[in-house]
Amino acid sequence: MWMVNRVSVLAAIVSVGLLSPARRPPAAPSVPPVSLPTEAAQAQIQALLSAAAAKIKAVLDEDPKLREALRTELEAIRRIASPQARAAAITAFQSKYADAYARVLTRAGVDLSSLAAQLNGLMPGFRFRAVPKRHYISATAVVVPTRALTPLPVRRTTAITAFESDNASECGVVRQTALSDGISLETEAGSFSSCHVVTTRSARFDVPNVREASIQTPYGASVVADAGTIGGISSSLTVTSAAVCPSGSLYTPAFDRFIPCQGDQIELFRIVASVFVVGFWSATEEAGDARSPASIGLPVNRAGMRFAINGYSWNSPGTLGWAKGRVSNQGYAVTLQTAD
Repeated sequence: MWMVNRVSVLAAIVSVGLLSPARRPPAAPSVPPVSLPTEAAQAQIQALLSAAAAKIKAVLDEDPKLREALRTELEAIRRIASPQARAAAITAFQSKYADAYARVLTRAGVDLSSLAAQLNGLMPGFRFRAVPKRHYISATAVVVPTRALTPLPVRRTTAITAFESDNASECGVVRQTALSDGISLETEAGSFSSCHVVTTRSARFDVPNVREASIQTPYGASVVADAGTIGGISSSLTVTSAAVCPSGSLYTPAFDRFIPCQGDQIELFRIVASVFVVGFWSATEEAGDARSPASIGLPVNRAGMRFAINGYSWNSPGTLGWAKGRVSNQGYAVTLQTAD
């Protein structure tokens, strides 16, 4: 099944505040609430995409030569182990069959832009779009700082260390490695199964009673979503994010959310990639940012705060397909900066 009850969906653009020239920490940016689809919405999504897949299959049943050509190449792509080689094969497949599949979609009366618009209405928080000439639906977001931290006149730097791990998984195939202060994981779901993984790395710290404080980290992170289907529907969603939890309270890793903080949070960055394919098709999306400085002001005189990074991957290949996700949040130095 494409949708399951325990699915977290959130890909909204969040403003990241930085210290102002007046050197006053900004208010914590508001994080949009998680809008999970209701059971009724999930049923609508399942029906919507399944109906489109059935129309595509009906058209291809009238052209068995094209149908079998698509099937053969998709099965070959599915067997490719290397993510890089598989991504290259998917791109070549899309280019080779772009015109033929466009004609199939037209004959089937399937408008991917219309489907994306309907998904936007059923899944608040996502910004779905149909990818031109590539014939799949995607929602991606990269939320990163755009300015460097304003230097403080008197600054003390304290490294934040002693990271702890917590995770949950419900997967057929999971390859996961927790870095010293980062996250790296790979997930895979086979036909008729789904795969959820959520993992958190966090460290507690105190902010002294000073005039100003901020947290800073140079980071490098990326997420990849990869899905294919042979006569059905398939989807993949991957997320990585970093945040400060002012209360120090984390959610227990669960499949219905990826936001790390229980209560308020001050988010440094969030990166999301997702793909949705119907019929006889495959797609892959990558979103990320090279090693860049992320900085944000913090409330002062606060004990027991927590810095956390999350990795989340959900894959649901439906019938005769695959869905894979990769999260790479590289190890990086996290520092607390204060000024008297």
